[in-house]
Amino acid sequence: MLKAIKKLMVVSAGISLLLLQPAYPQFTIPKDMIPENISGPVRAQIERLYSNDDTERQNAVNALGDMGPKAGPAIPYLIQLLSDKDSREFIDNTGDALFKIGEIAVDPLISELNTEKWYARDQAVMALGRIGNTRAVEPLIAALRDENSTVREHAARSLGLIGDNRAVEALIAALKDDDGFVLRESILALDTIGEPAVDPLIAALKDKNDIIRKYASRSLVKIGKPAVNPLIVELSDEKWFVRKYVAKALGDIGDSRAVEPLIAALHDDNAIVREQAARALGDIKDSRAVDPLVAALNDESEMVRIQAVKSLGEIRDTRAVGPLIYTLRDKKNYGSVQGTVTEALTKIIGNPAVNPLIAALKDSNVEVRKNVAMILGEVRDNRAVEALIESLGDADEDVRLNAAKALGEMRDTRAIGPLIVTLKDNSEQVRDKAAEALIKTGEQALAPLEEALQNENVMEREYSALALGELRDNRAVDPLMEALNDKNAMVRWNAAVALGKIKDNRAVDPLIRALKDKDKDVRVVAAVTLGIISDSRAVEPLITSLQNESKEVRSDVAFALGKIKDTRAVLPLIEALKDDSEIVREQAAKALGEIGDDRAVDSLIETLHDKFTNVREKAAWALGMMKDGRALQPLIAALDDEYASVRVVAAISLERVTGKGYGDDKDKWHEWWQKIQNNPR
Repeated sequence: MLKAIKKLMVVSAGISLLLLQPAYPQFTIPKDMIPENISGPVRAQIERLYSNDDTERQNAVNALGDMGPKAGPAIPYLIQLLSDKDSREFIDNTGDALFKIGEIAVDPLISELNTEKWYARDQAVMALGRIGNTRAVEPLIAALRDENSTVREHAARSLGLIGDNRAVEALIAALKDDDGFVLRESILALDTIGEPAVDPLIAALKDKNDIIRKYASRSLVKIGKPAVNPLIVELSDEKWFVRKYVAKALGDIGDSRAVEPLIAALHDDNAIVREQAARALGDIKDSRAVDPLVAALNDESEMVRIQAVKSLGEIRDTRAVGPLIYTLRDKKNYGSVQGTVTEALTKIIGNPAVNPLIAALKDSNVEVRKNVAMILGEVRDNRAVEALIESLGDADEDVRLNAAKALGEMRDTRAIGPLIVTLKDNSEQVRDKAAEALIKTGEQALAPLEEALQNENVMEREYSALALGELRDNRAVDPLMEALNDKNAMVRWNAAVALGKIKDNRAVDPLIRALKDKDKDVRVVAAVTLGIISDSRAVEPLITSLQNESKEVRSDVAFALGKIKDTRAVLPLIEALKDDSEIVREQAAKALGEIGDDRAVDSLIETLHDKFTNVREKAAWALGMMKDGRALQPLIAALDDEYASVRVVAAISLERVTGKGYGDDKDKWHEWWQKIQNNPR
């Protein structure tokens, strides 16, 4: 038994010693048999390759590479190093050294393509590509079928670097590879080989695999002009999908030699081919295509008509304006085609082409008038102003709306008066667009809008007040204050809103009077506006309005008092915490938090028990804003609230007061509170 144990110990010790020994390369040639006729410097570096030190071997590899062809005798040793598993750390350096040694390394590298180690094959493939000797072409073509995808990827790249047309068919076959990197490198290689690849690539357009066809087309485009004539021949291929890819490639190349053949393809039996031909003509942008594309506007296929419109827009020839406008009349073009026509006309329109559009504003077809008005707004040519003003009276709502919008884009003062008249249009959407247009016109619209506040038409006064607020010009304050006395409640409401946007203190007294307006909504907006202006003169009147019969008014009065932040409001707001309406109590709690007077703390603590969630939430927030120690225990208790929103706000407030980051972890807060109680400072 003891003998067996001793034997086992000896074996184990031997294994341990082997494991502890440093790794070193295993060359087939022993170090002491390195040929004597190798020059001294090369021999010295070869001897260093036998070192068990990685850095020493790497430095030797680099030194041999720097010697170039003179290091030829080291090739067998470097080739063996490619397969050495302990030298993989610097395998790229070894491959680089063989490349630098150059042509004399080609045959040994070709032989290495048969090694079992994929990483050695990979380095051999890359070095051969960089050396560029055509003897490597056939072996590299074979490497495109290697079991390892990285080897296949780099074989494709190397064939591209060599640029020999013998590789074309193999590279096309490699387009079927499952690996995306192999596919990418095969495409790039074909691009690099160039003109010799044209015929095989055109043949690949007929492949049953659509991926092959797509990438073959892409490579032909990269090759460019040399591919044009062979591609033109294939426009008559019997297969529609070949004709489609050919048309696309010709358009992407953009050579004018393809124009006439592509025009002929607009009559192809297949709609997809016709569409692609139309697209290609738009890409080439040759004016010879205008009339044929205009004819294609009547194609039975909607997708062909759409593409014909787009291409006419790309060519930008004004001869297309009339036919495109006419296209808007045809019901079959409503929808996608119609929208595309609008885009195309916008691209085409230049000085000569505006007149046909202006004339089209009187077309009998409403779709034409509607779209033309929109286009003129995008073009922004002021010659169309008078015609667009006339269109503000069109019988169709959409035409009027687009005309108003277009005039706003033009910002021409001639349109101000007609736009003000349009403020009384029977369509709310049109009135809104007219108001927006006046706002865009800017301060030039100020005086006419002020005058419109006196007009008999209610809608004109209403929208004028609205527009004056958006202009935010202090010169409008006096007319707007006067409008607070208008007999129409909506005019008064808009005037109050407008004064809030201008924020001029001169409006305070009229707004205070508006707190007693007979219309509830006017009282509400007057209170809000006083809060926005935040003038202390409004405090007492607002406090009085806390007794208003409308809960909405009382709520917004509380909001306003919070914005003004005057301590005179504290006690009335505390009283408002008992209001019958939850929206009043909520705003009162928020206002007290904004004012930050600690007289409200006890009442806010009590409000943490309000039956409405929003009220409790605002009370918790307000206590956090005050940072008063009396609120700590009640806020900790609020972490047990049944609603998450209250718990979250309570946690945030506790963090704000204490600086502790316990979030909504009530156990940690309770533990912290106990420590505070036991160790008061």
